[in-house]
Amino acid sequence: MNLLSQSPFTFASTKKQHWVLEGNHILPTFLEDIASKHKDVIIVEAYTKVSDPTTHEIMMGGPTHRRVLTPEEREAARELHDFVVKQASESGKKVYEFSQSEELLMKQTDDMLREYLDEYNKQKNV
Repeated sequence: MNLLSQSPFTFASTKKQHWVLEGNHILPTFLEDIASKHKDVIIVEAYTKVSDPTTHEIMMGGPTHRRVLTPEEREAARELHDFVVKQASESGKKVYEFSQSEELLMKQTDDMLREYLDEYNKQKNV
């Protein structure tokens, strides 16, 4: 794990700031090492999948990604998608279908923060 990839977590830990890391290059094993080194950082980890390849292809060229991909690039993107989804599933990580991911991720985040705050309040009242 290089220093650059850990810097957002060090910053979040020391400055108590919020960070959002997203992208298809964050593999499920990436955060495991970091989480063990930054126990005071609350990590909400989830992965989004697009089960339908046609929908995935449309999304890769949609309004947020103004580009035209070659057939080879589309195939490589799909292979990367499938690899990350498989790794996440096999690692016991949350994997949400893209059409439900926002609602489910918000619930997951809320549940985690409530659990953290409940524990914090218990310790504070001891």
